[in-house]
Amino acid sequence: MTYAGFWRRLVAQFVDILILLPLALVHIWANHTSRNVSLSVVVPLDVLSNGYEVYLLGRYGQTIGKRVVRVRVVRTDGTAISWREAWLRSSVNIVLGAISCVGAIVVLKSIPETYFSLNWVQRSALYTASRPPWLRWVMWAQQCWVWGELVVLLSNRRRRALHDFMAGTVVVVDPP
Repeated sequence: MTYAGFWRRLVAQFVDILILLPLALVHIWANHTSRNVSLSVVVPLDVLSNGYEVYLLGRYGQTIGKRVVRVRVVRTDGTAISWREAWLRSSVNIVLGAISCVGAIVVLKSIPETYFSLNWVQRSALYTASRPPWLRWVMWAQQCWVWGELVVLLSNRRRRALHDFMAGTVVVVDPP
């Protein structure tokens, strides 16, 4: 097996982000519309963004970005992954994303409706001031997770990230 390196995985992630960009644009639009619209899209957008990776990995062993750069997620013995591994690889992102979703709902419920008439800087300040204290810890945990993934990925021979160790997987180059 030829293990996929950092740059190939980064490009795959970038392609996946471009594919999910319309979801981010819907989120931005909703946050400029009204509280009810914002509240109605928070959970579905989180489910769709996390579901994208879990579904495609569980079904095909690769996301669209991974397919573009010709890499595949397999078990450490080289066999195809199952739904179990797909869920395990994404479990930390799903949990932290769900908690962030709850935090966003709490903030949206607590801010006044005048929030939507403010400019971007004022909205940002009001949103930050309305965040519950525990949400800061969740955001810190997300950052630690991302940086931990990078450090672990760059410091082992098979280029396995933390989520690969959790799921017993490795990312390999797909033969042409």
